[in-house]
Amino acid sequence: MNLLKTILSGENRILSRVIRGRNLNLGDLEKNKRFNKSIHELVTIMFAVVLGLGLQELDHIDKETPCIDFGFLFVAYIAVILSWWFYHKGTIAGPAESNVLSYSIDCLLIVFYWLMMHWRGHLCWLLFFYTCMFLLYFLWELVRVYQPSDQIEREKVKHACTINLVFVVLSGLITAACWLLKRFPESDKYVCLAAVAILVVSYRIPISIIYSRRAHIDDGLWKGQQEMNSGSPTDMDRHLAERAKMVSAKARAHLSGFRVGAAVLSESGNIYVGCNIEFDNYSNTIHAEEAAISALIVAGDSKPVKIAVFTHTEEPCFPCGMCRQSLFELGGKDLVVLACTETRIEQALLAELIPSAFHL
Repeated sequence: MNLLKTILSGENRILSRVIRGRNLNLGDLEKNKRFNKSIHELVTIMFAVVLGLGLQELDHIDKETPCIDFGFLFVAYIAVILSWWFYHKGTIAGPAESNVLSYSIDCLLIVFYWLMMHWRGHLCWLLFFYTCMFLLYFLWELVRVYQPSDQIEREKVKHACTINLVFVVLSGLITAACWLLKRFPESDKYVCLAAVAILVVSYRIPISIIYSRRAHIDDGLWKGQQEMNSGSPTDMDRHLAERAKMVSAKARAHLSGFRVGAAVLSESGNIYVGCNIEFDNYSNTIHAEEAAISALIVAGDSKPVKIAVFTHTEEPCFPCGMCRQSLFELGGKDLVVLACTETRIEQALLAELIPSAFHL
């Protein structure tokens, strides 16, 4: 049980090393985007192809048990369509899909969808395929648990992962009962059909709720400019401030004693941190904001949308002019800047901090 909790928490070092080692990175942000978009479109086409092939099975309905056979075929259609829909919803609401393992699971799912449509005469195997489907859903979300992401996003994916595991167990129990019974009267087949239909449809309800909540949280993450007058920091604001505070403890500030930490949130949902590093001639000093956005660029990530700057002062301190220019070139005028201390978080749009930014 403790091992399972560790795995679902995203803290298993072996899994983390294996999964993150399969991340796709061509060394260039635009190349990464184009490549991932191409694979995403390919997976979408594969969904369409397997659904199209499945529709041909309408001409091969078993004449001896037409209702049962059509029922299982119809449930398979529903499973494919819902999976297709939530595949797009999940990659939009959760971490970006950029891992070889994720795409491999997508391909395996396509195979099992095909089997679910074409092996309807073997009830035990058919139920086994549905169990494998839920297992692959679980593994797909598990890969996302170990992807770099902000804390709120990771919690949502962990909840989805737990839901998947519950349905793996439920479908597994139905499959095990099926194998034990071996032979089925007509009435038992209707029970199995009803059980599978309920699992396929009811599974999407908690998953939809999880990602819908994510959408509400996004209102606070990505539309900070609409909350400028509210004076209420979001959960993400506080999380960024805490990350910036933590990294400020690592600052090399032996000359000024002015420790600064920065945490930048990227458009893809990842967080990168940095601290100030002072050198004896001062001119070589690296600012915390520079260190954080350097980490973002090195990772090949997308543009920053929000940055928290933490200082151990009474009054919040916004970035200096040089850092504001750098942030403007990477994030644009709508980038949200949080100036944080132990007791306060003040925010402003970059357009307010540098209204006449330099353009070459």
